[in-house]
Amino acid sequence: MKYSNRGEIVQLVSVKNQTRRIWLAVFAGALAASLSLSGCGGGGGDSSAETSKTNATREIPSAVETQALLQKGAQLNAQELQTAASRQATGNVRTKSLVGVPVYRFYNTQTAAHFYTISEEERATVQNTLPHFQYDGPAFTVSPVMQSGLSPVYRFFNTQTGVHFYTISEEEKALIQQSLPQFKLEGVAYYASKVAGSGLTPLYRFYLPTKGFHFYTISRKERDSLNMFIFSDYGYEGESYYVMGEGDSFEISMFNEVNAIRSAGGFGVLNHNIYLDAAARNHGNYMMLNYRDGRYWNDPLMDTVDPATGWLTAHTEQAGTPGFTGTLPADRAIAAGYQTNYVAEVISPEYSLLIDYPYEGCVDDLLSSVFHRNGLLYYGLEEFGSTVHVSQDRFVATCILEPATIPTNNRYPPVGWVGVYPLPDQTNVATMLSNGGGEAPDPLPSVSGFRGNPISIYIRPYDVLTIHSFELRDASGALVTTTLLTEADFPFYLTSGQAHLVPHAPLQPNTRYTVHFTGLNNGVPLSKVWSFTTRSTLF
Repeated sequence: MKYSNRGEIVQLVSVKNQTRRIWLAVFAGALAASLSLSGCGGGGGDSSAETSKTNATREIPSAVETQALLQKGAQLNAQELQTAASRQATGNVRTKSLVGVPVYRFYNTQTAAHFYTISEEERATVQNTLPHFQYDGPAFTVSPVMQSGLSPVYRFFNTQTGVHFYTISEEEKALIQQSLPQFKLEGVAYYASKVAGSGLTPLYRFYLPTKGFHFYTISRKERDSLNMFIFSDYGYEGESYYVMGEGDSFEISMFNEVNAIRSAGGFGVLNHNIYLDAAARNHGNYMMLNYRDGRYWNDPLMDTVDPATGWLTAHTEQAGTPGFTGTLPADRAIAAGYQTNYVAEVISPEYSLLIDYPYEGCVDDLLSSVFHRNGLLYYGLEEFGSTVHVSQDRFVATCILEPATIPTNNRYPPVGWVGVYPLPDQTNVATMLSNGGGEAPDPLPSVSGFRGNPISIYIRPYDVLTIHSFELRDASGALVTTTLLTEADFPFYLTSGQAHLVPHAPLQPNTRYTVHFTGLNNGVPLSKVWSFTTRSTLF
């Protein structure tokens, strides 16, 4: 689908930068001492008394020495997991505990650290007596008792920072007990696995050297966010161990968001396809290698039309260049294992400073457009893959969505079908075209500055939509100044079965708008009125 284009950010420093919420702000806070929480909530012996007695006779290392020892401990943990994986007997993991208990997560607003416990009593104590501990809810699931194939996870309390540390590694535990007397062993927190297996998910581990504590999560969203932001001080230490639970991801979030819109609007739901995920990742890698100008995106290059294919360069690859896997999206999908010749690729190159968390901004940007919206809402699509690819310097990222179909199975709407976007009674609708980032090609080059979020109406793709009137009015009934776009304006990108209104200025925040359309749906009279409400902020 050659009308697949991209959302463009034309400036790194803009008002958009001032208004976007960065998730890492959650971790902001002064480093302060906290109370040591009693009890681990898990089984196993408590050697804290013996450890404290031993530690009292030894000098606490400097901050630099402590950091070096903790880094060594992380290496020991990683090596121990690798050794366990190499010794794993086939099928052993599948016999692990199928019944677990939740690990409750708290955010300490004084230290900016997180605390984890399986103890219901300890959770209640924290909630009732420590108001600076913000309850995040269940984080993942573990076993409260020792079972075949599982290992104890030890819990330490750092008496200097007031933060807890968790490890499954016996060698790391020994290193800390021998070298870091400020760490008090509180016992076994719970039991987890050193090796991956069915029903298990990795627990990712980060270290924040500026504050001297660790962060643990099964969320790939949180993992990728900490790796993504250029100013993130969190160092990724890899997989800590394996627990029970479903780790989310940017890709799953985008898939669910697109499907929610398609389902509510009657466009049909998509199936997730791992081969399309792979094709998206491959092209993301290619873009990082070939479509940057220094640290920045090479927008002039990506916005040009490739003379050999007629596609925007951002969607093409050149044979013989680094990272090449296929000239066009369908070629790359086939190379990844998906047999098709129809891929509606849409791309949104981003700068890490401008990315929201949770990362729903990509789909929102792409749907708040004309040509990208078409690529995501085409009725005949059946499967979906995506990626959020971050540069090694964490300065830029690209969001690539690969909705596709196999032509022999192409779905077609029923006679008389009508789809619209924004959806009837939809709320939290973006106010601007591509959230202020623009679109290539520009659907309304005659109007400069920020434009409003377009209004779209669709019938069956190759039927003829005749327009008698198509207008947008605000809450007071005033007519909004718009430009109508049809196939006559962009014959290479639009079809006879669709029309779009592009407002000349951003829509007003927190405002209910009403759309009025009259015309013919392939010769049959069509009249439709619907309303939607914009979000509370301009960006």
